[in-house]
Amino acid sequence: MEKLFTRTTVLMILVGGGNLLAGLVFLGVVAATYGAGRSLEAFYLADAVPGFLNDRLLFGAVNIVLVPLLCSERLRANRQESWHIASTFISLLTVLSAVYVAVILLAAPVIVRAIAPGFDPEQAALTVKLLRLLSFTTLIFTVVSWMRGILHAHNVFVAPYLAGVVYFGLSALFVLVGSPWLGIWALGAGTLLAAVIFGAIHLVPLRRIRVDYRFGIDRSVVRGPLMLFFSYMLVSMATHINYLVDRYFASQLAPGSIVILSLAQKFEIPVTFIVTFAIAIPALTIFSNAVGNEEQLRDGVRNSLGAMSALAIPLISLLLVVRLPLARVWFEHGEFTLQDSLRVASVVLCFGPSFLVNAYGAILINGYFSLRAVRICLAVMAGEVALNIWLTALLVRPLGLEGIALATSLATLLTNLLLWAVLRSKLKGLGFQGKRAELGRLLSYCLVTASSFFGLRCLAGALLPGLLDGRPLPEVLFLAVSAFLLFLVLGVLFRIPEVRELVRLFQGLLRGEPASNR
Repeated sequence: MEKLFTRTTVLMILVGGGNLLAGLVFLGVVAATYGAGRSLEAFYLADAVPGFLNDRLLFGAVNIVLVPLLCSERLRANRQESWHIASTFISLLTVLSAVYVAVILLAAPVIVRAIAPGFDPEQAALTVKLLRLLSFTTLIFTVVSWMRGILHAHNVFVAPYLAGVVYFGLSALFVLVGSPWLGIWALGAGTLLAAVIFGAIHLVPLRRIRVDYRFGIDRSVVRGPLMLFFSYMLVSMATHINYLVDRYFASQLAPGSIVILSLAQKFEIPVTFIVTFAIAIPALTIFSNAVGNEEQLRDGVRNSLGAMSALAIPLISLLLVVRLPLARVWFEHGEFTLQDSLRVASVVLCFGPSFLVNAYGAILINGYFSLRAVRICLAVMAGEVALNIWLTALLVRPLGLEGIALATSLATLLTNLLLWAVLRSKLKGLGFQGKRAELGRLLSYCLVTASSFFGLRCLAGALLPGLLDGRPLPEVLFLAVSAFLLFLVLGVLFRIPEVRELVRLFQGLLRGEPASNR
């Protein structure tokens, strides 16, 4: 199981890399086209409301129901029963999504006034129009989410994430072509049209799977899956609620603050695409098959934690090291200024701890749901939101945007530490009993790798000031390539399975081995 998990993780990392690159290009195009201006600020706030649901649908909430359902040995033995329950859940989810869109269309002015009290009437009116347009993406992503759930249940991971490359590419193309005539509406309309094409691409791999979906809602079987779905939504939404709270306070600061805050949060994208879902999504299938088997579940948690630590800690360390030159390369074009890049880099540093906590949080939530310990999660996450509101109100005046980011990091860190402690108690350990050497090697690797990246930045600044100063692209390339090579060397030296598998794949590519041999 561990070897299969490692190979799936590495494959997802490679696929996520293409998705990540497309996403980075798209965000760079948006920042260069609109700058940290009022129109982009209106778009990001409008996008946050449907995004409140969209992100959870695409990245976990539907999986937590469909993957265990379609992977269950009992239900796989009775295909008709399995698909009857799945069809009921999918049908009800689609209907509820349509109702959610209708509510947004009707209540958009009230929603905007509630979450952006600092907007003037003109900016608020633009936000309302954009919100109504973008609300339709929720209906599209609802359909995409259950298609992905079916694909993941059948161990199809690559094709859905390759569709993301097309989504970001088309969105960027719409902005480049349409912005001179349509302004911010090129971004709004492009996002909606790209979402339609994004959904259509998922139909290609889905055609190879026997799908026995029939529209209909059977009340006798829907209660369990629906309660599980809503519980997961509430738990996983804590991060997004925190981000909405952040935008509420940012709307009352200087113009452009929401754009700066949103772009700083985008630094979490590499962690999300390359690491979190490369590990959390395959792990969910393993956790689902381990329900009722405490030892197997502990092994799954241990493997997931090891893979997450080996990949997330070096990646987040590198992001913090290159945050300023990366912000300049990524955003500082056209209307986006050096001062804007400096503000983004400062906020990213304060968000750093939350990036790491959220990466582990994907495993944490899967573990609790495998144990059916949902109420504990809900209570602690509600406390996290309340703590974030209190800390933000306390820190926003003296520290501004940095105070908002720091409050979010502190709230997520404290509550997640509590949840991990409870999970460890329920599982009677996290699977590292009798494996102290493995744990020590992993912790040493993480500490040495993170320290080396920060040391590399200091060394580069001291030895190559003439080459790097004022030239963000060479600095990013130098640090990224050097850090990646250091990551591979240290991973091999410390015998980290994910890194050794990655090296083996690269060696196979260089030797021209066929994919079947790799």
